[in-house]
Amino acid sequence: MKKSLCVLLSILLVIISYPTSIKAVALNITPTITLDKFAQEFINMQEEYEDEPVSNRLIVKSKYDINELDSVDIVEGYGDLHIVQFENSESASEALEYYNNNNRIEYAEADTTVSTMETSFPYGNHLSWGSDSIGVDDYLSYLDSFDSLPEIIVGIIDTGIDVDHELLKDRLIRTYYNTSGTGDSSSEDDDQGHGTHVAGIIADNTTDNVKIEAFKCMNSDGTGSDINITLAIYAAIENDVNVINMSIGGPGQNASMEEAINTAVERGIVVSVSAGNNGSNANKYHPANIDACITVGAIDEYDCGPFWTNYGECVDIVAPGVAINSSIIDNKYINKSGTSMASPFVAAAAALLFSYNKDYSPTDIDEILKENGRIWTHTDTEPNRDKKALYIGKINSFQQKERADKPTFNYVAGRYSEGIYLEISTCEENAEIYYTLDGASATEYTGTLYTEPILINCPTLVHACVFIEGKYRSLQQVAQYYITTLDAESMFEISEDGIITDYFGNNNTLTIPDKINNITVRGIGAGVFARSNIYLIKFPDTLNVVKKNAFEQCKKLTAVYANNIKVIEDYGFDTCSSLEEIDLKELENVGKHAFDGCISLSSVYNECLTEISEYAFCWLDGLINATFTNVKYVEWEGLSGLGDMITVSLNLPNVEILEPGAISHSIVTELYLPKLKELRTAASGEGVQFAYCPCLETVILSVFEGTIPKYAFEGSSKLNMVYVPKATGMEENSFKYAGSPTVFAPSATILKSVNCRHLTIYATGALVSIENDYNTNISVVASQNTYAAHWAEENGCDFINSDNMTNALGGTIRLSDSGLRFGFSWDNIAELENIADNVEYGFLYEYGETTELNRKKVATNHIDHDGYTTFNLVFTNIPKANYDTKISARAYVCIDGMYFYSNIITRSFEGVANAVLADKTIDEKTKEQVRVILEA
Repeated sequence: MKKSLCVLLSILLVIISYPTSIKAVALNITPTITLDKFAQEFINMQEEYEDEPVSNRLIVKSKYDINELDSVDIVEGYGDLHIVQFENSESASEALEYYNNNNRIEYAEADTTVSTMETSFPYGNHLSWGSDSIGVDDYLSYLDSFDSLPEIIVGIIDTGIDVDHELLKDRLIRTYYNTSGTGDSSSEDDDQGHGTHVAGIIADNTTDNVKIEAFKCMNSDGTGSDINITLAIYAAIENDVNVINMSIGGPGQNASMEEAINTAVERGIVVSVSAGNNGSNANKYHPANIDACITVGAIDEYDCGPFWTNYGECVDIVAPGVAINSSIIDNKYINKSGTSMASPFVAAAAALLFSYNKDYSPTDIDEILKENGRIWTHTDTEPNRDKKALYIGKINSFQQKERADKPTFNYVAGRYSEGIYLEISTCEENAEIYYTLDGASATEYTGTLYTEPILINCPTLVHACVFIEGKYRSLQQVAQYYITTLDAESMFEISEDGIITDYFGNNNTLTIPDKINNITVRGIGAGVFARSNIYLIKFPDTLNVVKKNAFEQCKKLTAVYANNIKVIEDYGFDTCSSLEEIDLKELENVGKHAFDGCISLSSVYNECLTEISEYAFCWLDGLINATFTNVKYVEWEGLSGLGDMITVSLNLPNVEILEPGAISHSIVTELYLPKLKELRTAASGEGVQFAYCPCLETVILSVFEGTIPKYAFEGSSKLNMVYVPKATGMEENSFKYAGSPTVFAPSATILKSVNCRHLTIYATGALVSIENDYNTNISVVASQNTYAAHWAEENGCDFINSDNMTNALGGTIRLSDSGLRFGFSWDNIAELENIADNVEYGFLYEYGETTELNRKKVATNHIDHDGYTTFNLVFTNIPKANYDTKISARAYVCIDGMYFYSNIITRSFEGVANAVLADKTIDEKTKEQVRVILEA
């Protein structure tokens, strides 16, 4: 009651504090009573009807006297405001419709409840559905007492922790550890939010004896170097933590981090890590691929594996990772998705097991979690379908009696267009079923005893549990029901061509009818639901067009259920910040700013779009995976600002043109654009297509033939490899502040001032113009006696001669077939070969001692070793008359058009044979065989 009053008074006080000229426009104040009296009368009304829903009270603004209808009380006389109390929701709803259709009313709205940013526990005693999913409360029922539990410490290696957060401050053991490079160097205080969210999951799912230590090694953009993370692991070891959580990941392997983690596990520390969100094999990413870790994939509330979760042999278990509510900085809470959220559930479970028995080893805990994990409702197409889901609520060695079977529901979880009567049943005899409808776990104390079918007519999360004497209570049966309902046709206006042009109702979980006034519904008109409180909406299959601004700034809109959206015009869903679910696979045309600022949208999959308009999908902070299989053209900043705490997997297999800023400011690590042909520029020549992508490491543009434009990679500080084998050059400032990239550009002719710390360029003799006005440290890999080689020498830069990068091992003879073998080896350049379209091994040779080698032979066999490859050129059955004929040869490795040669070696069969005879280390039996061949 006090909160509502405070909010109302705050609104009024803000309004009347403006200067007179503004006040007259903002609020036509013609008071007949003072503000104090108005507020006191409102307090009296509120106290009298405190047991009634606040929505039975309407706030009406009109400078005229209003019709009180069948209200039971009214407060008015200040600022054209009329607060009207009704006896029931039916009267209030009818009155709201009446007032909103009255042109003498400026506005009318139902009163609602607001609150401060205090902790909210929507799932019983927990913040998210994940707690019940892993059975935390069932596990705690095994513990005799919480008072004597040992102190267990979980070390979080991340972006730090909000040290003042209400959820965490009493659990936190301060470390003052910060090697990230951002924030206060003497404090682990979080300046990004990721570590705080992870810490909240651990705190929410453990008892008070579990303490948290933060080792801040990731900076404000959510990135950190391998060595920084490795040092943080050692710091956690020295602090004697029991569990380490690492919700982090990067491509490849890292030996130093693996050694640190192995040391931690040898010291008895459980290390839980996230599998990654790339929708690919987790074995390609570290630390997920380190054997000693418990590697964790993700599942959602409906027991399905999201398509973005990494999978594979190195994944040990799956845990809740979709829409997990937890703490973030500034004492707030938010839903986040990713395997980053799944890993701390396992860390929390490990801490609870240590609480039960501190002598457990990491192997013990790993085995307990796997053995007692539950089978989840995966299918053959789900990632990690062979893994169990984390569940500690039925650990077999703790149980003293049998557990009751779960109840069953007569309706499966999902969406329904009208209310349903939910029946709950059990096969257990003499059992009772308790249920809840508020998201909390069902117990005998928090639940309602089931006696008859339950009407579900609004979005509801149902928990149910079976209780029977002599058995443990059953596992929770959980189902989420989304109910959208039809309004009367009179609540809509529709044009002759089937476009809804207005909606007069106040149903915020709305099903759009197939027909209105006998006209088939084809679309939603411009601005129809803009800035409304719509929460869920279901389209008929006939509806395929969303006009301009139709849902702009619908900040409560969570889901749009539609199967056939073809067109979304400009600003269609702009700033729908709560939108989590919408099916866009049939979308053929998307307008400017269509999804700008939809920060809760986690995935987008589309097969029909060929173009993405300006800002169409920009600033999607929560995005994890975006796939546009047929997009060829991305306009200005069409995909900019993707991701926040979690790396985005962005798939554009057919994109050909990127306008300026197209993918800038996005949290991506790798961009593979195999058909990209054009990077367009602004009038100033700037491209900035990949600028300020703080995690971007690798960019592969296999067919791009133009020049990399100005500022294309500006500020992408982790850039490591740019693979552009057909690019013709790099413009000024193309790599400004982009770290120390390696650029593979053998077709480039021009390298202008790139303005980064260090640039390594693989080039050929075609590189004929180099500028370096910014004194960038440049290393050139090219052939000797080229312009690039001379320029590097004249400017004191590193030069690596590509003519000598393949190793000549000499010659040998083959006794079995009078063969002469030239041996070569190649020290693999994995970062090039692993992404190249074509890698060819071969030889150039000529008869006689010469440097003009005109004959070519492709190697048909090569042997890969650890870090290098060997391959041989063999001439067999050499006639005796030609034993003294010399052959000159060199080897090459060609990577997408760039050749890496060995030096030339010249040998003859007779010369190599005589060298064998002269070699004192070779046994006499072999020498005798050589003599026989020479004398035959």
